[in-house]
Amino acid sequence: MKANEKLVLDMIRAVEERDAERILEIYDPDVEFHWPPSLPGYGGTFRGRDVLEMNTAFTDAWDPLQLSDEARRIHPRVVASNDEEVVVHYHQRGTDRTGRSCDSEVLAIYRVENGKVSRLQMFYFEPEKVADFLRAASSQPVQ
Repeated sequence: MKANEKLVLDMIRAVEERDAERILEIYDPDVEFHWPPSLPGYGGTFRGRDVLEMNTAFTDAWDPLQLSDEARRIHPRVVASNDEEVVVHYHQRGTDRTGRSCDSEVLAIYRVENGKVSRLQMFYFEPEKVADFLRAASSQPVQ
């Protein structure tokens, strides 16, 4: 396994475990994120310091829908890589309070420079389905 592949998989594991300290160690200080714009709360492009706010919005959106360690697992699979980029296929999953679930495939491209992840771009196979699921889940009353 290439060093950049190992770094990306380590970053994904830290995201699954919500290990913010490890995530920040892996990100380049000027890291750049590109999410489908339709995703509520964390959709769009974020750079540098704005990534902290985006990370909070991501966890606010998904934590109530992923109540166990297993639910947060995305089962990443490296599908391609070169010296600077790693392409990973994974599943973003969640279940809302009513039992409705969402399971969306994602293809993500990660750029690694100088031993840090500097750019991430996520391509959801069904971004509108995920956006609708997240909007509906966030409008449900807490019991």
